[in-house]
Amino acid sequence: MLWCDGGDDEKVVELYDMLQDNNQKSISATDKDFSPVMRTIFDLAGYILYQNESWVSDKKYGELTMTEEEIVIMRGEEGKYDEVCEEFIDKIFEFESKLDREEFEKLVIEKQKWIFNTNDIRKNIGWK
Repeated sequence: MLWCDGGDDEKVVELYDMLQDNNQKSISATDKDFSPVMRTIFDLAGYILYQNESWVSDKKYGELTMTEEEIVIMRGEEGKYDEVCEEFIDKIFEFESKLDREEFEKLVIEKQKWIFNTNDIRKNIGWK
């Protein structure tokens, strides 16, 4: 989803399918898959890059952009990942507890399309 050539209208279909299996017609704001899916997306957009930064740059381990402690805090329970995930859900669902697929996809594109861009994800998470 993050690196495919498709537009947001195609990527949002993939996002929904990651969140809802078995072609379910609606999604709940409290869906159990939100956190693990969002955390995986955040890791793919940022953590994996930082984890391998010393391999792909001229920086030595210890000279990296972020300290290991900063990364642990960011990824930890109640850290920035969870905060951004909660904000994502709040902006999509607002006062609704459940949305049908079409409405969810429309709202993601209108309000939260940053989720399809790795640079925007890193900016929202706070990766340095």
